[in-house]
Amino acid sequence: MRRRSGKPRGIEVLMDLAGVSADTLEDESLLENATQELCRFARARILETTTFRHEPPGFTICAVLPQGHFTLHSQTDTGAVFLNLFVRGTRLDDEGLVELAEKLFAPERIGFYTCPRTTPDGTPTSAGFDDDDRDDRDDVEEEEMATSSSGGRGGRGGRGGRDGRRRRR
Repeated sequence: MRRRSGKPRGIEVLMDLAGVSADTLEDESLLENATQELCRFARARILETTTFRHEPPGFTICAVLPQGHFTLHSQTDTGAVFLNLFVRGTRLDDEGLVELAEKLFAPERIGFYTCPRTTPDGTPTSAGFDDDDRDDRDDVEEEEMATSSSGGRGGRGGRGGRDGRRRRR
């Protein structure tokens, strides 16, 4: 069976950060604040957050977004952080998001992958996506945006890796 790609309905960004300091990876408050900053940069409102400390040492943080999610998994013993962001819509400054992650975590290396998410046949999904390019991240209040230390807003297109290639810095 041949599958067709439909119109993009969302964007997913995966980041693998290596060589992050143990002090950073053990700081629960820093990791929670980084989650908030990265979601704010993506213009995504956090509905609920759960933080779980696990063994071997590290944290998993899950943030539920309106029709999306953000996850952070840290591994203190390997110096790694794995980030995953899915947001509705087709506008996201993924390179700006990667630059912010570099600023927040100071990794030795970072790889990222950006992928447009679609329905296989191009029809609207049960989540209620319509055919326009609007996404509910446009509803994030300006005052919330002003609190972001990054000061950035996502943009259309740009230098993003929407071609699905893995990139390393």
